[in-house]
Amino acid sequence: MEDTNNSGGRSKRQKIDRHGRLAALQKLRELKGSKNKYEISRVENVYEEVDEKEYSKRVLERQEDDWIVDDDGCGYVEDGREIFDDDLDKESIKRGTKRKSESSIKKSARSKVETSIDSKGSSNIRNLIANMPIKKKKETAVKLSEDDILGDIMQEIDSTSNPSPKDVSRKNTSFSLKQNTEEDDYLSTFVIKPKPISLSLKKKLTPAAKKIKLESDIDKSYVEPADVQPIVVKKEPLDLDTEDINEMTQIIENFDSNDGFPDSSAFDDVNEKIEEIESQNKIENKITIKSEEVDTANLVTEEQLNSGALWDSVQTYSENNNANVSVNWDYSKLPLISEDGKQVFQFYYWDAYEDASKQPGTVYLFGKVWLDSASTNVSCCVVMKNIKRRIFLLPREERINLKTGKSTGEKIAMLDVYKEFNNVIAPKYKINEFKSRSTDKYYAFEYTDVPFMCQYLEVKYAPNLPMLPKDLKGETFSRVFGTTSSFLELLLLERKIKGPAWLHLSNPQCVKVPISWCKVEVICQAVEDISIAKLNSTSPMPPPPLVTVALSFRQVMNEKTRMDEIVMVSCLIQNNYQVDKSTPNPAFQQHFCVVTHPSSHPFPFDFKEELRNYRGTKVEFCDSERSLLMYVVEALNSIDPDLVVGHDLQAADLDILLYRLSIHRIPCWSKIGRLKRAGMQLIKKGVTYALPRIPLCGRLVCDIKISGKELIRARSYDLTTLCESILKMNEGTRIELTPQEIIGAYRSGKTLLQLISTTMQDASFVLSLMYEMNVIPLALQITNIAGNVMSKTLMGGRSERNEFLLLHAFNAKDYIVPDKVYGKANVVQEEHVELENTMNENLANQKGPRKKKPAYSGGLVLDPKVGFYDTLILLMDFNSLYPSIILEYNICFTTTIRVQSEDDDILGVELREDNTDLGILPTELRKLIESRRDVKKLMKKDGLSPDLKLQYDIRQMALKLTANSMYGCLGFANSRFYAKPLAALVTSKGREILLNTQSLVEKLNYEVIYGDTDSIMINTKALDYSEVFKIGNKIKSEVNRLYKHVELDIDGVFKYMLLLKKKKYAATIINKLPNGDFAYTNEIKGLDIVRRDWSQLTSKSGEFILNQILSEQDLDEKISNICSHLYKLKEDLENGRVPVSLLSIAKQLSKAVEDYTDKKAQSHVLVAQRLNSSGRKTLKAGDTVHY
Repeated sequence: MEDTNNSGGRSKRQKIDRHGRLAALQKLRELKGSKNKYEISRVENVYEEVDEKEYSKRVLERQEDDWIVDDDGCGYVEDGREIFDDDLDKESIKRGTKRKSESSIKKSARSKVETSIDSKGSSNIRNLIANMPIKKKKETAVKLSEDDILGDIMQEIDSTSNPSPKDVSRKNTSFSLKQNTEEDDYLSTFVIKPKPISLSLKKKLTPAAKKIKLESDIDKSYVEPADVQPIVVKKEPLDLDTEDINEMTQIIENFDSNDGFPDSSAFDDVNEKIEEIESQNKIENKITIKSEEVDTANLVTEEQLNSGALWDSVQTYSENNNANVSVNWDYSKLPLISEDGKQVFQFYYWDAYEDASKQPGTVYLFGKVWLDSASTNVSCCVVMKNIKRRIFLLPREERINLKTGKSTGEKIAMLDVYKEFNNVIAPKYKINEFKSRSTDKYYAFEYTDVPFMCQYLEVKYAPNLPMLPKDLKGETFSRVFGTTSSFLELLLLERKIKGPAWLHLSNPQCVKVPISWCKVEVICQAVEDISIAKLNSTSPMPPPPLVTVALSFRQVMNEKTRMDEIVMVSCLIQNNYQVDKSTPNPAFQQHFCVVTHPSSHPFPFDFKEELRNYRGTKVEFCDSERSLLMYVVEALNSIDPDLVVGHDLQAADLDILLYRLSIHRIPCWSKIGRLKRAGMQLIKKGVTYALPRIPLCGRLVCDIKISGKELIRARSYDLTTLCESILKMNEGTRIELTPQEIIGAYRSGKTLLQLISTTMQDASFVLSLMYEMNVIPLALQITNIAGNVMSKTLMGGRSERNEFLLLHAFNAKDYIVPDKVYGKANVVQEEHVELENTMNENLANQKGPRKKKPAYSGGLVLDPKVGFYDTLILLMDFNSLYPSIILEYNICFTTTIRVQSEDDDILGVELREDNTDLGILPTELRKLIESRRDVKKLMKKDGLSPDLKLQYDIRQMALKLTANSMYGCLGFANSRFYAKPLAALVTSKGREILLNTQSLVEKLNYEVIYGDTDSIMINTKALDYSEVFKIGNKIKSEVNRLYKHVELDIDGVFKYMLLLKKKKYAATIINKLPNGDFAYTNEIKGLDIVRRDWSQLTSKSGEFILNQILSEQDLDEKISNICSHLYKLKEDLENGRVPVSLLSIAKQLSKAVEDYTDKKAQSHVLVAQRLNSSGRKTLKAGDTVHY
């Protein structure tokens, strides 16, 4: 060796023992074979605590050791770094870099390693396979048009090297979750130089805004784990294969949403709580979904769960976890209670269902019942049977010859009516048995030949017998009422059941063969046996908690069959949702995701390996869509939810689910609901299929899209827009994925897991939206007020609510109510066309499509005095004008005289001279208004609990919504109580009141510049805020003294106002704060910049110009800023610097795409047709098309 060294040769490499490893190994060799035993001493502290700088120093020193270097990214690599070492502070890295500069060879090798990791992800078997020697195939010419992937790459290269705004048609087939900030960056150039008003008001954060906050200063190169003790989360960067996925990780990590979940401190004792729950829940589950045991050591916080960054395994948090409790219940023993010495079955009724065509006379009541054996509330089904049909025959004054239609002169008695029905009608329609009696009833609706009060022949007969025609007439009776009444309506009206409530059932019977999937089932043979429970009014029993499930679906289109396939379903479970209390905390206790692969794409080869380390949620992967559907059906049956929440469930997801269930012939598909049904048979109707009606009967369905349309006003009601407007999320927080991007997620295990987290995140958003809007408590209050079925309330049917409210009111006063007319829309449309042609004689000479005019005159709109006003404008409006008019003038069916023409058509109504008794419609309105006033008084009491105050607020909101929609049922053509003359009378009184108010204000020497229906704008020509209020109070007192129920009030004050034309203006609202300061906000009404069919660029530019106009600058400065902005905008458009996405517009489909006759003339219809045919979306009537 010495000779070699002396000869100048290369010296042998010496191993440097820096950490004492070689010495320890040598000591172990010496002990081998001896009897010495190594005693393990207890270590007090396994980990050594160091600060960040010391840790960075040790890591860099460790990396200077000898490590394995790969072959240009193709082999195994190891450089000593841990997976969480990317967060070293910059100073330590800089110092370490200086120290490492001495070894340039190692530095260059390490830089290759880092470049390989950054660009390709961690080295794995894929790189080895990719670099294996293979036999070269014969080179053939590649056609770019036939290779989508190569085309994408080439197009991306072209767009990168030579960007062009016109090239926007690139087909995206990869899984991209990149947040598009290009348009945000461009819009940030719309800088408003001047401050609009000298005083600015800080926007008050709503509870939802406090819950959801984006942190922009977080290091986005890795996912920050939860700092919770003793909960441990392994730090692991989501090193996905593309930059897009890394950016999605940034987005999700930055999204710090609370959404009503507890702080991390609430999870300190989670292990102890789980042990307590396991000891308490001794009842075994009879039907469970087999799954792997979940390690509860690596739990994460609820904020992370909701943000989608991390999703923990299915876990139990609440002690009231009854979702999967199976009940070993003996059907021969009913859970009865004692009331007044009788044994009754007490249950809480939530929903009802009937199928009159298949099971006439049967109504299913679904709800919850308490079981002592299980110590919990479980689902129950009460089958109401033998609900009889009930009709009323109106006797004639004289007998009529039906052939000639002439009177015979013979006076008619009630006995004559009975004989004709018994001898002629009953045998003709095979009514073998019936009961009848004479009864006095009132009538005050559309038929003018029916007397106000008269004797009727009431007939009841079995439900399995035929339904009589609604236009049936006889020699002794002129009309028949009640032929179209549903059995559910008869049950609710006869037993006075108004919405969900505790009910008592006497004489209950056990079932021999269950016909539902509920835990408890009871049969009732007589309607008289069911009644509302007599509970303590001072301390009523609250509704039982709801088991809630939030669902989110992912579908892709099969290219061969051109049909949607369900590839993923995520589910969140809340086992104890108490609707009479505030938002539950935590928002959910369990969650899982079921995933399969598209038929054209297999699972990624590394999916199972990646899934082992995935702690997001319990993932159940299925080999086929059929297996997935069977799993979902059994899971819903096992969970047995009372409430199912989703977005666009009613119009899209449920239809797709049912169709796929039928295609795969899933057995017991009806387990998704609570009523057992036979196998599904698809009946093709045109281009669609007839699917089962109300597939989830027995379970309440909350569609966030439908609820959002009723409760808020937005440009669109897709999930992204709802999250931004209600949850106060920033734009781009939620990522929308196309079916092509979903398929692209199946190229690797990591991207597929990212898709799972995103799907779980959507389910969390849906649940948060339901809580934030108080959908279920509000629907419960509205249903109790109206007396309809809660499932219908959740579907947004305002007309049906008002119908049932009036049905209960008129039925209680012995009125015969109008029959339900199905398919009335066509008749009403014809009526509108005839009215339009009558009022416009020259329409026949006009060309092109014509918009139908309303059937009667609506509200009055005063001619505006166009201009810009810089003096204070007073805005005053009437509180609930139309309901107040109904009360003021006692407008009702029962208090008006119908004016009749020669052709027996009602032209109008007149108020009775003896209009003293309050009508039924005003009476119901007064009840609603007084109840709301009383509830608002209760809200002002001191010492109210937050839960009680929230319930009062929801109650007064429900009363307000119901009262304001009462007028709508009069003017809605498809309403059962449609009364065009009454609606016209109400609007005419409104026009009269507005004109009188204008005249009175002008007599007081004030200028009315504009007025619309129930509001009026007055130019006070004053500059002092307090002086304007004095003027407003003076006008208010002068107007209100003229009426008893109509009330004018001050609505606001405008500092500046730009009035352009009718229903189009912009203004700056001034508000005085409690501390005496003033706050200013801009309000825009009817201008094109708020329309959905205008591009975002136009809207933002319009806002900029309006802010300049409404600012406190000089006129020359305003004009200069506006001109500069418009010139810059023109230049940007010509040079292609404006993002194309800012030029897209949105328009709503008023009907189904296939129903449009002029598709080529309407761009949004063409776009919808292309999207539907491509499988990217399924757009329907009511959806918004962006193009």
